[in-house]
Order: sequence, then structure tokens, then C-alpha cells
Amino acid sequence: MEVLTQYTSGSGASSWLRIFRGLFGSREQGDKDFRDFKKKLIEAKVKLQETMQRIDEALNKLKHRDSQLFSSAVKALASGDEIKASIYAGEVAEIRRIMKTLTTVKYAIEQVSLRLETIEALEDVGVSLAPLIPVVKSIREQVSQLIPEVTSHLDEALNSMQEVVSVTANVPERTMLPITMSPEARNIFEQARQKAEQEYSIEETISLQGLSHMKDLVEKVNAKIKEKLREEKTPTLMPQALAIMVPRKLSFDDIKRGVLDYIRSHRGFLDIADCARRLNVHPSDVRRALEALIKEGKIRVIS
Repeated sequence: MEVLTQYTSGSGASSWLRIFRGLFGSREQGDKDFRDFKKKLIEAKVKLQETMQRIDEALNKLKHRDSQLFSSAVKALASGDEIKASIYAGEVAEIRRIMKTLTTVKYAIEQVSLRLETIEALEDVGVSLAPLIPVVKSIREQVSQLIPEVTSHLDEALNSMQEVVSVTANVPERTMLPITMSPEARNIFEQARQKAEQEYSIEETISLQGLSHMKDLVEKVNAKIKEKLREEKTPTLMPQALAIMVPRKLSFDDIKRGVLDYIRSHRGFLDIADCARRLNVHPSDVRRALEALIKEGKIRVIS
């Protein structure tokens, strides 16, 4: 069963304003909350951009260090010092693990930033912000171990995003469970990983150009590095840390809020079966919540 409610009319900024006014009563309050929403999106984008800048700075330093150690490994091998060459190769392998992780994270942040820009440009409640939050939380967990100083930037971005979600959707209280990542989050990280792999290969080729006259030794050092990388494969980026938000057992008030949230996020449409599945409740609970919302005057059904 599908229900068409008062939220269906209009599009763009005007529909956002109507929703905010519907949520908060007065026109003035709705306008203010709309402006706050825009401000929070901009704040989140700025903090993510600052994080990307810090990651780029770290990557530049690591690339320089990679080049130095690689040259040292080649020279050590040229002088017959296999042990020293192996030590240098091991350090290069570790640096490349970190570089690949940071590059993957950087591209994941870039995709989140692009999604924020899309939400801001479309001003469309149908473009959900909530699925991005566990992605940013996972990014924070990984980056905090490598570049601790960016943690505060990511915390501020998360706070801004969570405030937007809380304003545009009265989401029931949720708990975090370490279960399989959502398809959207998985897709973001997979695309980021592929871009990182491509860039990593290009960087490796560039780093060899200055040592072309020592091709045989370079190949031997590369073989040592690959051996070190195989010894401890780079773990998949935070599969256990990526979590999706799973509702707890809902009270009737929570179900009403969940139904209202569903209606907003689907631009006035309510598919009772789909809504019940998302809230993990029986369809009859959704119908009762709908009837209560109509009686309370929070929604009206358009025939």
C-alpha cells in the first residue's frame, strides 16, 4: 500500500522550506532551520577538504621518503649488502602500505564530499545523508592511527552531518552494531580502492625512472619489496569497523517518528510494506502510526 501525503508538492529549495516549516511550525523558524541546514553542510565539506589537504601533505612526505629508501636499497644491493638492502626494502613496503591506505581514504573522502555537494545543489530530501555517516566514522578510525591531528576535523564534519540528519529526519534512537557494511558504503570504498591501486601503480613506475641505468638491481629490489608486502597483506579497509545503524526495538512514538521520517525522505510517499521492513516492525504498526499522525494533524492523505 502506498500513501501520498502533503509532502509531495514542489521541489528544490521551496520543498525544503515547506518541510522545515511543517516540522517547526512558523515560517520564520522554518527559514532559520533551512539556513542552519545549509550552513552545516558547508561546515562538513570544509572539514573534509581540510582532512584531504592533510592527507595530501602526508602522502607527499611519504613519497619522498619512499624514493630515498628505494634508492638506498638499490645502492646497498649494488655494494653487495643484501641484509641492508632487505631492511630498506621492508621499510619501503611498509610505507607503500600506508600510502595505499591513505590514498584509498582520500578518494573515499572525495566521494563523500561530492555527495554533500549534490545534496546541497539539489536541496533534495530524497538524497539521503545518513548512509554517509558510518563511512566517515570508518575513515576517522583508520586515519586517526596514521595522522592523529586530522581526527578533530573529521569529528567536526561528523557532528555537522549528524545535526543535519537530526534536523531533517526525526530518526529513532539507534545503536551501532559491527555487521556487514551497507552496499553504498562498500561501493564508496571499492571505488576509492580501485583509484588508489591505479595511482599506486603509476607512482611506482615514476619512482623507477631515475634508476633506469640500474635496471637489474631495481628489479631485484622490487622483488624484495613485493615479497615483504606478501608477508603481511594489507588488510581490507575496516570491514569490521564499518557499521550500519540498526534500530533498537521501537516504541509506538518511535514508530510514528520513523514513519514520518520515511514520508519526508520519500518526498511524501509511504510504502507501508517497505517502511515496516526498514523499521523492523509489522505493517499493522505502520498503519496504526499513520492513523495517529493523521489524527494529530502532522500529515494528511491526498486522495
